[in-house]
Amino acid sequence: MKKFFLIFLSFLVCIPVFAQNFADVSSLHWAYPYVEDLLAKGVIDDAYFFRPQEEMTRAEVVKMMVVATTGIIDDQLPTVDSFPDVPFAEWYYPYVETAHLTGLVHGYDDGLFRPSQKVTRAEAVKIVVLGMGLPVEKNILVLFVDYPHDAWFHKYVASAYKNKIVEGKKDDRGRMLFAPSDFVTRAELAKIISKAIAVSKLY
Repeated sequence: MKKFFLIFLSFLVCIPVFAQNFADVSSLHWAYPYVEDLLAKGVIDDAYFFRPQEEMTRAEVVKMMVVATTGIIDDQLPTVDSFPDVPFAEWYYPYVETAHLTGLVHGYDDGLFRPSQKVTRAEAVKIVVLGMGLPVEKNILVLFVDYPHDAWFHKYVASAYKNKIVEGKKDDRGRMLFAPSDFVTRAELAKIISKAIAVSKLY
């Protein structure tokens, strides 16, 4: 019995263990490699929790994209004033201004940016495709059945689909869905940006 226990213990010691930087993103989580990739590249901050299922706001998405595409840090960002609802004192001010000045994002017709508004999956894909400089594809056959191909976001989703940045998910009838109106989560955006970086060879 003692011999068996020692053999079993030695087996456990030999099992590889992957380092886990976030308490809520284990090495078994589907988003683990993408989150770790962005952490290693400095796109996301090192913290105890990543909150993978949390839905993202416009300010949060813009920050991640600005850091991913420009690598600019806080004290290098511009100090101009483009939106009345993006005050200088807010943490997201420099990222929103950079994204606006580079043409990555624009405000609404009323002149506001709405930094706290949540971002849909369609909107997130558009920002990533444009931010990474990927070619927009209008004539790519996409297998998603939950939106018409004349939707405003189709060309961005088609580009992401062609480059294997988005894959969609199956419903209970086996149909492929993109869920364009669902709000994008932190885990989903981490995967989209990580894959887009690999395709664009930005790093």
